[in-house]
Amino acid sequence: MRRFDRSEAGQVLPLAALMMIALIAIVGLAIDVSQAFTEQRWERSVTDSASLAGAQDLALPGRVLPGIPDRGKARATAMQVLVTELKASSTPATTSGSACLTAVGCALPGTPYWASIYAGVDSGLPQPTCLDCVPERAVQVSVWQPTFGLTFSRILGFSTWNVRAASVAGDVFARQYGVVTLRPTDPRSNSDANQDDLFVTGGSKVEVGDGDVVTNTNVVCSGTNSEVDLEAIKGFAIYHFDPYEAWTSGSGACLNPPPGVQVQTPIADPGYSIPVRPVAAPLLPVYANEDQAMGTGSGCAPWCDANYTARCSGPGGQQSQVPATYYTLKTVAGTAVPDKQINDPAQVIAKCIRPGIYAFRLDAKDNGSGPPVAYLMESNGPAGAPVSGVYFFDNGANVQDTLIGGYVGGQPGVAVVLLEAKNANGSSPGQMTTASSTSILAVNFGNAYCPLGGCPAGSWATPANGPQGLVKTPDPNGVLMSLMVVPDPTCLPIVALETAACRGTEVDRQTLRLDGGGNIFLAGVQYAPTDNVKLAGNSGQTAEVGAIWAWTIQFKGGTIYQIRTANPELIGVLRLDRGCSPGNTCNP
Repeated sequence: MRRFDRSEAGQVLPLAALMMIALIAIVGLAIDVSQAFTEQRWERSVTDSASLAGAQDLALPGRVLPGIPDRGKARATAMQVLVTELKASSTPATTSGSACLTAVGCALPGTPYWASIYAGVDSGLPQPTCLDCVPERAVQVSVWQPTFGLTFSRILGFSTWNVRAASVAGDVFARQYGVVTLRPTDPRSNSDANQDDLFVTGGSKVEVGDGDVVTNTNVVCSGTNSEVDLEAIKGFAIYHFDPYEAWTSGSGACLNPPPGVQVQTPIADPGYSIPVRPVAAPLLPVYANEDQAMGTGSGCAPWCDANYTARCSGPGGQQSQVPATYYTLKTVAGTAVPDKQINDPAQVIAKCIRPGIYAFRLDAKDNGSGPPVAYLMESNGPAGAPVSGVYFFDNGANVQDTLIGGYVGGQPGVAVVLLEAKNANGSSPGQMTTASSTSILAVNFGNAYCPLGGCPAGSWATPANGPQGLVKTPDPNGVLMSLMVVPDPTCLPIVALETAACRGTEVDRQTLRLDGGGNIFLAGVQYAPTDNVKLAGNSGQTAEVGAIWAWTIQFKGGTIYQIRTANPELIGVLRLDRGCSPGNTCNP
């Protein structure tokens, strides 16, 4: 035992020496890494300041995209901040051809630093990497020190490191929804079976004013001259979640396609509040037929109206309140021409119907002979009933001639609530449809309705008074809602992939099937989050529709659809972007 102990003696010392060397190396490396991170944080503060200063030059009034002079000014401003903060002896050029505008970068004279600046989008130049902004409004600034000196790490063979930082700043606007489709992706073999969720066909043109197009899947155009037209000069774009397909893929590409931006998470249902029937007194009227809805005929009690004629077509009645721009329009050789003025009792028969619960399918059509018929949806319920401008069309509505409501500008309008149809043929419980003979479907357009042009500027109606308050999107900047379809809870909330349960129920839901030949004018928001909406008109006609939320949307018939989003002109927010944060790599 004594011999064994003597043989082990003295081995602790070399082990301790080796451990001490390793410990010194680890401590030294930690010190060098700490110094490098300190240097990187300093560089990041400099690039933050430079990118914010440059991006400020790209923030233009009216949401207009910056031009070449603006991008040149932004680069010069960002470079001046670098020169000042890093104490360069002179200012490198940022004009066309300068290495400072490329990934190679340029040296900052009198300093150990190099830099590169990307501002906006220019042909042949790198552009900023954006996650929460658009490259056209963004500035990316990179700074690096390729010879950052090390101390203790030299014993490990490292004498210098390349320490760099980058920042992206931009003028960011909230997405302004013009057309939204919510159906999730349904990928099969790396291709999305739901890719045509926003389908523009037959040479139709969808013009979205002051708004973006947003889809969880894709946009597909089919047929000659089919087009989606956005105000690209203001930076509006098509936002799509679908990770499998670029939005222009599929059976056809849109004419003059606007820019597309992929989003990182699915677009969620906004969950707008839809009017519901009160369950306690005072209750809304329930109508079994058209006469009861008008307040006439047998069985109308307790909502009968002995003064129906005066209320509807008499002096000061509903018919006289319709602006003279409302015509029963007919199409001749592809062109809409006025036929009869709806506000003239000598030309048009008015049928005034009141808010409430419709336990029958409304047939808005004329009698086939004599003057045309216009159905006027009033904004107030019958005497003795709660004040409400909401129409619960539980069995749908068949618009074969004229159905208008909310025709007084600046006054409370109407709202239509439909139960979701469970099949494509209009039954169970019923669709809202138009037909080839339809003249007008106009809701809440007030005195802004002017289908033939040349009219003075008017205003929409204001939100309807509903059982639970005003029918509009949430404040601030709430927008009136005109048509709503009660959603199917099977398909909500929105998830990244369509569920099997939802796929089994959503195929034939077509509650809003406005594919007749008439003139469609719908103000505010049309909210049908789980419905397959179809809109069509005659070739050459123009339809004006507010923002649409739907499961899927199809535009067809060669019609020009003008989407008026009613969004306020939002002010952009200048901020740093996530594009160059830890874990996200910028363009080199």
